[in-house]
Amino acid sequence: MSPAERQFITAMTALATMCQFTLTPEIIRLYDESLKSLGYERLCKALDFIIANRRSRDPLPSIREIREIVSPEIDPEAEAIEAAGRIVQAVSSIGPYQPEKAREFIGELGWLVVERDGGWQNVCRVLTDDNVGMLKAQWRQMAKAQFARAKSNALTAPQLPKKESGTEAANILPLDFKKLLPEILTLQNSAHIVSALSFHLTRCSRQARPVSGDIRLTVTFYMKPPVKKVRERPGIKPDLSNLIKALEDAGNGVLWKR
Repeated sequence: MSPAERQFITAMTALATMCQFTLTPEIIRLYDESLKSLGYERLCKALDFIIANRRSRDPLPSIREIREIVSPEIDPEAEAIEAAGRIVQAVSSIGPYQPEKAREFIGELGWLVVERDGGWQNVCRVLTDDNVGMLKAQWRQMAKAQFARAKSNALTAPQLPKKESGTEAANILPLDFKKLLPEILTLQNSAHIVSALSFHLTRCSRQARPVSGDIRLTVTFYMKPPVKKVRERPGIKPDLSNLIKALEDAGNGVLWKR
């Protein structure tokens, strides 16, 4: 018996005593055989956590409960949303000619989706301003299906990006977006404005998944006045509340989650 295994059995025995549970050699062997693949060091840390946080009447945790503490289950829906979002971001930030770099950014789950949808160059070719919402939803469903199939094969989930400090748009979007905004706001149809904003927010955002909870949104709109003669009245002034609402609708599900 290794020192690590001995430490695990000692911790299990102590926890069983606290829970007033009789730990027979057969039961300790069952726990040992079922959990040792997770690593004794991680198991001992999990048992320390349980001992430190247990209440006086808590029963001895099951094998499944200990496994959940050591290696929590990954939410397939959250992983699928992240994978689809990373595909869209990679199209903009990496482009079609660096598939290895794109694969590293997207992760193996997202890359399975890319391969099933015709490969990286095809994904870059078909993604447009008009179909980004539809394709992102399709990729999300494909990622969920791939996750379910690959779960038994220990598929590596996409890595989370480094968190940016703050949740204001200035901390999330690159400066290039400021050049796109005036062009987007010249569109006449409000639905087209929201669609275009959502597309560019998705492509420019450095976030892998939307921010949840309370946020503060600070927006400055730079409007280029129409070319008119000096004495002519300018065009209709844009409605500030409509502009803010368009940005809020476009950012929902991309930058933040209501």
